[in-house]
Amino acid sequence: MRVFLLPDSFNGERQLQLQNKQYHYLIRVLRLKEGSQFVGRDASGKLWDLLLNSIDTNHHSCTISCTETTSVVQQGENALPPQSELPEIHLYQSLLKGKKFDTLIRQTVEIGVTRIIPLQSEYSVPDLLSKDSKKKISRWQTIRDEALQQCGSPVRTEIASPIPFASLQSDWGDRGLLIFLHQEELISKSLKVSIEEFASRSEKRFPIALVIGPEGGLSDSEIVQLKKAGFTPAFLKTNILRAETAALYAVSCTQMVLSEIFSL
Repeated sequence: MRVFLLPDSFNGERQLQLQNKQYHYLIRVLRLKEGSQFVGRDASGKLWDLLLNSIDTNHHSCTISCTETTSVVQQGENALPPQSELPEIHLYQSLLKGKKFDTLIRQTVEIGVTRIIPLQSEYSVPDLLSKDSKKKISRWQTIRDEALQQCGSPVRTEIASPIPFASLQSDWGDRGLLIFLHQEELISKSLKVSIEEFASRSEKRFPIALVIGPEGGLSDSEIVQLKKAGFTPAFLKTNILRAETAALYAVSCTQMVLSEIFSL
């Protein structure tokens, strides 16, 4: 079920004027008409019943009415969840070549990642830290919005600005468990056991961060940095995976483990 993303600035107004990209999406993509009813979600995850009141084709704008609702949640097999019940999952993804990163963003947004942090690691071929990265971030945010409106995810994934690998530890701090994926088995514990052990020591739900290397993997020096910081290595006991596939696999496995732990 498609869901319209209300602007980040939306604060419960009963009437809202939309222009430019949002107008284009409603009128040109969805082809809605005056009187059309549809579902929206605000930045906090709340669902709203929306009504298209008027369309101004000359100025590329339209006006909608907004009424908060939860009724859509229980209706039909395509019902939308009101909020995500899973703990937060943050993805530190090393930059990838070509449009692989675009695809990775779309797919991880669809499965409900909380935050994606592009990481400039040693073997990353693209270099966004030495140039103006605003254009790429803007494109990634557009990809994020398209994915959210297509899949109806209650998690409004944040696309963070790229950071150098050296800033990873300070960016994460001590929020929760951080696991880095490696192409070799550095410890015998599985991803599942590492999460379960951390959960047994935690009194409340905790966010999880996953660190994924680029096509060439994480370097030896980066592995040393992560281990010194006390972060947990994990090895995916499967076939040799592309970097973008490893990210999807790791996020999916993490979601399944968290669902079991918290009985969701």
